[in-house]
Amino acid sequence: MAEKHADAAKVLDALADAGVRYVVLEFSGGHDEGYVQGSELYGEPKEGAEVPADSMEAMNCLHRTHESVTVGDELHARLDALEFPIYDHYHSFAGDFSVFGHVFWSVADRTGVLQAEETTWVDQPVVTVTVAGG
Repeated sequence: MAEKHADAAKVLDALADAGVRYVVLEFSGGHDEGYVQGSELYGEPKEGAEVPADSMEAMNCLHRTHESVTVGDELHARLDALEFPIYDHYHSFAGDFSVFGHVFWSVADRTGVLQAEETTWVDQPVVTVTVAGG
C-alpha cells in the first residue's frame, strides 16, 4: 500500500506543477472484468462559475465549473498511479454485478473519492482515500 501511495503522491505533485486541481477517472466493470475508461483533468474555476458548496455536488459538476487542462503524454501516461482505489475496492471485478463510477481526486488535498453505482442487491459505500505527502 505504501508504494501505491508514494507513486500517487509523485503523480499528484507533477499534476499540481502542471496546474491541475482535479482529476476524474471514469471506470466500469463487473462479471470478472473492469477497467478505467478515461480521465479528465481540471484546473481553475471558469470565470463567473458558481461552484456548489457541497463537495460531492461540486465534484459532479467540474465539467461545468472548471477549465479543462491538458498535460503532456508522459504525465498523462502516469495517471494509472491514481487508479488504485478502484482496484483496491473491486479487485478483479469478480462477482455477479456491474458497476459504473468515478474517482474524483483533489490534487491539493491529495484525496480521492470513489463514487459508483452498482447493479446488485448490496448497497456499496462511498470510499475516500488520502495520499500522504511525497
